[in-house]
Amino acid sequence: MKSRNKIVRQYLRQVRKAVPCSGKERRQLVQQLEESVAQYVSEHGAETVDDISREFGSPGEIWEAFLQNNDAAYIQRQLALKNRVCRIVIVMAAVLVIIVAILGTLRLIDGYQFTHGYVVEKIVEDPKEVLESMAEVY
Repeated sequence: MKSRNKIVRQYLRQVRKAVPCSGKERRQLVQQLEESVAQYVSEHGAETVDDISREFGSPGEIWEAFLQNNDAAYIQRQLALKNRVCRIVIVMAAVLVIIVAILGTLRLIDGYQFTHGYVVEKIVEDPKEVLESMAEVY
């Protein structure tokens, strides 16, 4: 019995990998298929994954049948999702470029002001004046 369950799980794992649809749709497909495959294995005693593939079809054939049944609605949902994701990625990239441009400009301005600034030096002869000028700063 364990080896039969293992065969069913192995076949369903292959189907999950071959079906490139969303998680919810994939779970529904695999759940329906799991019930049918488990019933077939218990009734007919399939010994290998190839036995199951001969009866139910290869994972690629299952995907083709799924597309034929859900063709228009599924493709529209997938395209809408793809478009939404593309828009989000483009907006995020644009925001990132703007942030980098602003930071680069600020760095450029800061560098310019640093190199083109001026320094005021006071030459003081009396040490008391030096102490007083330092006291004014702090």
